[in-house]
Amino acid sequence: LDGSIDVALPVLHGPYGEDGAIQGLFEMLDLPFVGCDAASSALCMDKIFCKRTIAQAGLPTPQWVEITWSSWADARREKIQQCLALGLPLFAKPARLGSSVGITKVTTPGDLALMRRVLGVSAPAAQAYQHFGITTDAIVEAALNLTGK
Repeated sequence: LDGSIDVALPVLHGPYGEDGAIQGLFEMLDLPFVGCDAASSALCMDKIFCKRTIAQAGLPTPQWVEITWSSWADARREKIQQCLALGLPLFAKPARLGSSVGITKVTTPGDLALMRRVLGVSAPAAQAYQHFGITTDAIVEAALNLTGK
């Protein structure tokens, strides 16, 4: 860069905006920017990796179940039981989309049958995505009771 940019203000949502990609580019260009660095952006974009890191650090976080497309296809009943054991309501989220993209509130056991919508793709598409390293993982998380009851 020719020095004409003093600082970058990334105002992007989802992949390439929140996942560390643009932050990494700014870091490679030695361009000052507002917000988290590439590593913390990438960590926080991946809800499963973030939850594992938080738990490993001993910090409180709602209980969750990881769901990969293959685990959902191979052991759907077991995954549903694991999710229901967390208690209703639950929140189902794509693991690596933006902070609020694709979130589904699960209020009945039947809602979990809609996980394919959260996972986002058909079985052939999931296989193709995985071949190219694109994830179709999801996370199902227990709701927090913030009313104090």
